[in-house]
Amino acid sequence: MTSLNNVSITQNICQQLLWKCRVFSATFSTIVIVQMIFAVLVGSTGSRGSGRGFFEYDERYFSLDLLLIISVISAIMLGWLLATQSIRNDNYAVVTTNFTETVSTLLFLVVLSAFTVLSALSAFYITAFSRLLIFNQVKVNVGSLFELSSLFLFFLFVLLAGSASFFARTLYDFSKVITLLLIISFIFYTQLRNISDSALIKFFFIPDNVGVEGGLIFMIVLFWVLAIGIRQRREVMRR
Repeated sequence: MTSLNNVSITQNICQQLLWKCRVFSATFSTIVIVQMIFAVLVGSTGSRGSGRGFFEYDERYFSLDLLLIISVISAIMLGWLLATQSIRNDNYAVVTTNFTETVSTLLFLVVLSAFTVLSALSAFYITAFSRLLIFNQVKVNVGSLFELSSLFLFFLFVLLAGSASFFARTLYDFSKVITLLLIISFIFYTQLRNISDSALIKFFFIPDNVGVEGGLIFMIVLFWVLAIGIRQRREVMRR
């Protein structure tokens, strides 16, 4: 039997991460199925009209906007689920500590977010090119097919949603009173300062991409640090 003293923290985190990828493998296939369904059913937006001389047009635009929304919602649900007590108890099937279990779960969210982006991109391409090849309904602008910066922002938004949800559930389990007070304080502060939803969103959207990515990364790291700190605090309190 392997003793925890003979395993480094890095090795233990990797073992936990690999174990989570195997146990929650069905999550990956579920993400693919859901994204494909939405991409096929509601994969485009556009306009339709007609003119004189029997002239008609049907213009459609394909984008990742809908898949981004679906991915964010899925990340929120998964982040909340991964922080529940029942899932955490299952995580201790592999010898670990509270710290390494939390870190490995957060890294698993990174893997899920990256997979979600690749899955969304695949669903987008399959939908667009199937209509192009089979129904001849789409003209492809080659220059807009792939933008690395947009995909990275997609990844950060999904990861932020999952991390925020994970932190919210962690804080809720730690103290329901503190969670309720923070929600009330946040609502009261926004109303008192007359801060709109658009103003809160603009916090991230500095004109350049570096500012956007920096704001998102800062919030992700903040949620991670707070979640790890709360888990460590709970472990000390049990002792």
